[in-house]
Amino acid sequence: SIILFIRKFSTNFTLSITIYFSIGLYYDTLGAMKQTLAIAILTYAIRALIKKKYIVFYLIVFIAMLFHTYAIFFAILPLFTRKPWTLFTYITIVSVILLMFSFQSTLDLIMSAAEETGKHISSEELLDNIGINPLRLAVFAVPPLLSFIFQTQLEDKYTREMSILMNMSIISFLVMFMGIFTAANLFGRCSGYFEIGAIIAVPWLLDKIFEERSVQIASIIVGFCYLAFFNFL
Repeated sequence: SIILFIRKFSTNFTLSITIYFSIGLYYDTLGAMKQTLAIAILTYAIRALIKKKYIVFYLIVFIAMLFHTYAIFFAILPLFTRKPWTLFTYITIVSVILLMFSFQSTLDLIMSAAEETGKHISSEELLDNIGINPLRLAVFAVPPLLSFIFQTQLEDKYTREMSILMNMSIISFLVMFMGIFTAANLFGRCSGYFEIGAIIAVPWLLDKIFEERSVQIASIIVGFCYLAFFNFL
């Protein structure tokens, strides 16, 4: 389901698959099998959201939650159907920064939400004092950063589906950013639900930013950079 989703929405399937492997989302299927299944189910929720079928969207999110509780965080996605880098995007960024300054309260809220859905989470398991690898964070910053730098050029090119997927890449980065100092396991898992946005956003950005004759060269360079990142980690 994940591969079919990427194939349907990516403008460069080969590059997207390279990114899919390089950022580690594929290798999560070898360990985090329940979460991967939930993510696969949620690809159909994204399709429903694109078509403005909100009831179907939340029904699919609920089904995904039956396999992995963290899927509940996907319920915020209908708030991010507008173009990125509007006032709402900046409000979201400020909110994330404020949450970082009240980390314990944020953690209690997340654990409470999970336990209300029937899953007990050990705080010792999550608070391992290990932060997100800064290089990994930098790699996930690429799509949001490019979309921010070239926002004027991209303004009239966003469709509803690309607005959602680009916002997913921004959410993925922001969630991962919250784990820069601690709780890498918690925020890394939460970020995983939105990573597919970055997988599709990168080729689309290259197509819209570069001239047609330069896109292929840029795609090859970007692909090698992601493979180098994978090899480094």
